[in-house]
Amino acid sequence: MDLRPGRDDVVGRGRELAVLQAGVASAHEGRGGVILISGPPGIGKSHVVAAAVAGVPGVVRGRCVSDRGAPPLWPWLRMIGGIPTDLLPAQIHAAADAATAADAFESAAARFRLLVRMCDGLVAAAAAARGMVVVVEDLHDADETSLALLRHVAREAAQSWLLVIGTHRDTTGREVDGLSATLAETTRSAAVQTIVLAPLLVDDVADYLASRGIDTGLAAELHERTGGLPLLVATMTRILGQADHPPGPGGSLPALPPSDLHVLVSGLLGGLQPAARDSARAAAVLGEDLDPLLLAEVQNLPTAVLDDHLVALLTAGVILPIGTAPPRYRFAHQLIRQGIAGSAPDSARWHRRAAVALQSRLGTDPGHAARIAAHWAHAGGDIEALRATVRWTRAAAAHAMRILAARDATRLLEQALIALDQVTPGQDERAELLIELGRAEYLAGCIPAAVRHLRDAAETAGRAHRPDLLAKAALVISRAGDRTTLIAAAGLCDRALSALATATAAADEPPAIVTRARLTARKACLNVEADLVDDNASTTIEALRLAENSGDQAALLDATRARVEALDQPLDVDERLRLAELTIRLGRDTRYTMAVVRAHIWRIDAAYQGVDIAAADREIARLADLAATTDLPSSRWFQLRASAARAALSGRFDLALSESESAGTLATRMNDPAACAVTDEFATLLALIRGDPDQVPPITHHTLASAPHTPLFQAAHALRLLLLGHHDEALAIYQHLRLKLRQPVRGMPGLGVLQYLTELVEAFDDAEAAGWARTQWLPWAATGGLPGNAAYFCGGSPARAVGRMAAMLGDLDEAESALRAAVAINTQLDAQPLLTHTWVALADVLRRQGRSSGLSEAAALAARAAAQARRLDQPGPLTRADRLLVELTSQIRDGDPLTAREREVADLVAQALSNRKIAERLFISERTVETHVHHILSKLDLTNRTALITQILGRRR
Repeated sequence: MDLRPGRDDVVGRGRELAVLQAGVASAHEGRGGVILISGPPGIGKSHVVAAAVAGVPGVVRGRCVSDRGAPPLWPWLRMIGGIPTDLLPAQIHAAADAATAADAFESAAARFRLLVRMCDGLVAAAAAARGMVVVVEDLHDADETSLALLRHVAREAAQSWLLVIGTHRDTTGREVDGLSATLAETTRSAAVQTIVLAPLLVDDVADYLASRGIDTGLAAELHERTGGLPLLVATMTRILGQADHPPGPGGSLPALPPSDLHVLVSGLLGGLQPAARDSARAAAVLGEDLDPLLLAEVQNLPTAVLDDHLVALLTAGVILPIGTAPPRYRFAHQLIRQGIAGSAPDSARWHRRAAVALQSRLGTDPGHAARIAAHWAHAGGDIEALRATVRWTRAAAAHAMRILAARDATRLLEQALIALDQVTPGQDERAELLIELGRAEYLAGCIPAAVRHLRDAAETAGRAHRPDLLAKAALVISRAGDRTTLIAAAGLCDRALSALATATAAADEPPAIVTRARLTARKACLNVEADLVDDNASTTIEALRLAENSGDQAALLDATRARVEALDQPLDVDERLRLAELTIRLGRDTRYTMAVVRAHIWRIDAAYQGVDIAAADREIARLADLAATTDLPSSRWFQLRASAARAALSGRFDLALSESESAGTLATRMNDPAACAVTDEFATLLALIRGDPDQVPPITHHTLASAPHTPLFQAAHALRLLLLGHHDEALAIYQHLRLKLRQPVRGMPGLGVLQYLTELVEAFDDAEAAGWARTQWLPWAATGGLPGNAAYFCGGSPARAVGRMAAMLGDLDEAESALRAAVAINTQLDAQPLLTHTWVALADVLRRQGRSSGLSEAAALAARAAAQARRLDQPGPLTRADRLLVELTSQIRDGDPLTAREREVADLVAQALSNRKIAERLFISERTVETHVHHILSKLDLTNRTALITQILGRRR
């Protein structure tokens, strides 16, 4: 294989070249894709790509570098600079200026939008050029954001004019951050091809030697020495060609073991002048890409002299040209650069000179801050170098945050903290850096690390007597999902509020109204999410009062959200609507779109509660408009979720699943585990309403690991386990949660728990818990739904739950009344699937009452439910309705008022079994047996068990 610049012939790679050239041809026909080429260092990945795209128009290149000085998205931004401006949409330039979002969810959504815009820009540029090839080299060195963009491009490339060719080293047997996951995701696509380069064969080596005029008789020995690794074959061949007396037939090769990089590099540099070798060492120390201007400054050389050195290095095969205006170069291979850098005696001095020169020349460009910081980090470790390292690394992290590369910012700030701790910093300085690190980790989704560093920041700020820094640390986390994290973050707010009060009292100054309002509002948000709302929701009331008095928009946005999520009574609907109006105004004033989106969700909740389906549809349409006009992924997610819930309510199950799965795909791309979990929960509830457990998504280890650890998730998980047939596991979780029904539920999370637990109460035939649940549902009986359902799953009339719980308790008259009310409300809501369930439940109650007129109505309701279940494809309710029809027909024909279960209990009573024995025999609770016996005696007009036994035994005789 020819590895010298400017050569077209390649040996031993015919198949690989064919695949690459076919991919190029397809891209120029509008059928793009991704080709990933892997192999060990020196296998010739870059050269085979160069040969494949030689002479192809529209090729742009970028290379990931291992230097710490490369900013996020470095290879892509370099490529963007190589695309003609008339082919590049303007939004791709503006994408990197996106504002950092307020929390992890918003950050993920904003980052997703940035990557989509960049991806769309590349696809559009490729379409305008009628074919474009993008080459991204050394993906094993890529930053996390660059890999994320590759994943986006891979999903869009198939139906485009864009071909992406990526090269990377083997990942087998070693951990490469992010790359393994990226490869696993992208290679699932049919549009992605992979090429694994193998070492050259002996015949390939012989062909290579022949093309260089060297005796092919050396091929076998050269292959044995090099293992067929093209880099070593080419380098040794070059050394042989430069020898005064190259080996002839039967001659021996130089003593150059392939593993001895130092000897190999010495051979390459052997014919150079000492000054040129110094330039090679300085360049190798300073980075993978040569910057001639910087190199001249560092070495204090005239430009003309350095140019002579570069020509010598180029001739020796040490470097390759990668640009002409101005001239730019890179090392022929990373192994060569590493070998040269390892022999540099004064690298710290060169790094210091480079840092000073770059500060002077590029210090105002934040994109170069990481590069400057990297040089200072290797500049000797004295106080000046460490201080400069901290300063420039923090600047680089700030730049990474501006382009929403929070993981890269986290890495940079960790390096800054290590450097800072070596210079004995002041407590306030260390606290500030810890807060920056905690914020970056939080926005990157590294929540436990963020909490740990924010706590450390709070301790440090406390020692520095800096309540302002305590407040900054406390205000980082706005939502988390994990209850432990939420409680910890609320504790930071308490500590900051206490320090603020102490400082204010000591200084005899006016209180910091805005800071106090923000801290109180944030604490209220965290408490509600953690299900820590007290009986009077006093925290949210106080938070809203302080926020309104302060007039601070940030405090108001937090306080309104906390207050709305704490509202848990039907009469709260007017306040919910008032706060929705306030939030919409605040969101528009602050250009915080997600606040406006949340407010429309609250309005949908209010519309469902007021049984105003037309109002709900209007608000869903407004959400769609917001999603379209703002191009914000999180806005689109909520719109899809609300649309899915609405479709499920009316029985349009295919549309509901489609919208929910689209929201799930969006959540996955935004890397938001909590949002991903909603898709599975929705599918579970849809399976419940349809009565088809086969449609319940399987539970995976990843699902459990990434889900929020809250009572709401636990209840949802228990229901899912039950539907999947894991009865004992579901019961264990239910037994832990059921006592929550004894106390009034609080806030939207509590109402969500109530809905899940009600299904479990009925499934486990828990009469005691049914009494608690009925009490919780009764205040909502006249409404059309609970708050919190709009973007998740609308359960229809709460009166249905009241009726179901009353039926379990044996209060059949109350059950009948509640279920008739539920029929009326669900009809107004167009809740067709829930009407099916309500008709079945009402028919069963009428059957259990045993009245002759009621039995006829029950049969009619069961028949109606069966017909609708067939139409909507609800196999569960259909089975129940058909079974009811059979029982009702038998009861009507035989005149027997007892249900099948009641007849079963009566027969066991006739055997003189106690209620406890009957409960054990039928696997039901003793309380339920008592209820059945009461109904039996009432229907048969008997006064006690003895009379019942006498009657049954008399019939048998």
